[in-house]
Amino acid sequence: MSSSDSVSHLEQLASEHPMVVVSLARTLYALPVMNVREMVSTPEVRSIPHPPPGVRGLINLRGSVLPLFDLRSCFGMATQRDESLAFVAMLKQRKQDHKRWLDELAASVREGRAFTLTTDPHACAFGRWYDTYKTDNLMLDTVLRRFDEPHKRVHALGADVVGLVKAGKQDEALAQIEAARNGVLSQMMTLFDAAEEIIGAANREISVVVSNAGKSCAVAVDAIESVERLSRDGVTGMDEAMAGQRVQSILGVGRRTKDNAFVLILDPAMFLGAA
Repeated sequence: MSSSDSVSHLEQLASEHPMVVVSLARTLYALPVMNVREMVSTPEVRSIPHPPPGVRGLINLRGSVLPLFDLRSCFGMATQRDESLAFVAMLKQRKQDHKRWLDELAASVREGRAFTLTTDPHACAFGRWYDTYKTDNLMLDTVLRRFDEPHKRVHALGADVVGLVKAGKQDEALAQIEAARNGVLSQMMTLFDAAEEIIGAANREISVVVSNAGKSCAVAVDAIESVERLSRDGVTGMDEAMAGQRVQSILGVGRRTKDNAFVLILDPAMFLGAA
């Protein structure tokens, strides 16, 4: 098929058939609705030895065993599960950092030595991350905003305790530390737990079951955005868009009618040919 014929085919596809628009790492992709059998929450995945490229394993969907392609893996991205686990691991580490910070503050008072950890809430590892991190998840954003006040109070305690020790008030300093352990630090620990729970819930994968000519497979994506018709005028063949460079698995580039956003149109044969 020539480049012009390919574009005409895509224009016809976009104008006559709705597309299932999905998101993947903040990029939009589309599959022709005529090739989409259903969309489901990803069931348990069974691993298989030596899987083909992009295949995570097998799923059992109401008695039908289907290969599950991980679209992120197909495009060389970290999987959503890996990103989620890394995020949770980072939060767990920052949680332990603040427990150890308070333990070290108490030990410095009891042992009569200088406290050398930072009292600046913007200088600790969590503070540096917190000051720059942005999220579109409203629930996570709400929880993160609630960190600001207790996090600042925890670090301010360091300066207060150092001042009390200099004034010879070690017992009062230790009492303040214990009050913080059961108060403001405990509040932070609860917020860390809430953030971890939200991340786990937000990253539940969706699988799109793709079918054609009697063959079926499932494709794991981050989220389903919509079922819609793309703008016919906005369709561009991939050869033209990439200056003659063929991009395997992507038929072309389309645009959404509501906001003119780019959408990469996937070739179902990418999955069905390997299923």
